[in-house]
Amino acid sequence: MPVVKAVCRTCGNKFDTKHCRIVSGRGKYCSKECLYKAMTERTLVKCKQCNKEFKTTAKEIGKGYSKFCSLACYNLYRTSGQQSIDTGGAIINKCVVCGHGYKVKKYKVEHKGSKCCSNKCRGVYQSRSFCGTSNSNWRGGLKPAICQTCGDAFNYRASPSRAKRGRFCSPRCKGLWIAQNMKTRDTGIEIAIEKELIRRGVDYKKQHRIKRIAVVDFFVGDNIVIQCDGVYWHNLPNVKKKDLDQDFTMTFHGYKIFRFNDIEINKSPSKCIDKVIRHIGKEKIKAA
Repeated sequence: MPVVKAVCRTCGNKFDTKHCRIVSGRGKYCSKECLYKAMTERTLVKCKQCNKEFKTTAKEIGKGYSKFCSLACYNLYRTSGQQSIDTGGAIINKCVVCGHGYKVKKYKVEHKGSKCCSNKCRGVYQSRSFCGTSNSNWRGGLKPAICQTCGDAFNYRASPSRAKRGRFCSPRCKGLWIAQNMKTRDTGIEIAIEKELIRRGVDYKKQHRIKRIAVVDFFVGDNIVIQCDGVYWHNLPNVKKKDLDQDFTMTFHGYKIFRFNDIEINKSPSKCIDKVIRHIGKEKIKAA
């Protein structure tokens, strides 16, 4: 860190200090003694309003304070119009939105960048200047993407902090994708049903997604769904309601649902598959 020369505000002597201390507003005094002296010793200054002399510390003067001997003088200075004269007075500035002229203090234009005549115009100006590509946080706006579950096109807002966004069009599609792809192993009742399907020579699809409705355990033919449910879990009120909603929606779309619980499957998986095969036979007769 570079060392620079500074002048002590109390004794006037030059001393070495780090540049970062000057930048951060420190490095004003060469020693603790000078700092204590600036905080305690008082000097005479004149009031800006009544010219009366009063005592104040060097530290207060350095900060730009201690210009008035009392609060009454400060209030009088503000209300008398002298403050406007000292700061340049009021000028006519042109509004950047509506183009009308408005009165504003000169220092507000020079130091604070006054540009608008009213809050309404300020809102319009900010919406033009700090929205979209003009905003420093602009990340490219909405980007097109294809949902990994349903294949629909959708738009998403890109964000550096969420690099994996833009994969799913809705929370439902995300849940279906997780149910279909994140399963690590089959349950015992699913293995039993699968073995029976293989033994009977029935073609099936495992963990098959049906539109944006559900991911089913087994899908047979064109419209037959086999679900393997645990008695405890699928008798819970919220899970039971979810199963009924899924069954209703799939039935509405023309699917035939077979739900077998673990008691039925453990007792006889062949009887469960018999029900499915009988239904397939009836469908073939109807088609003929």
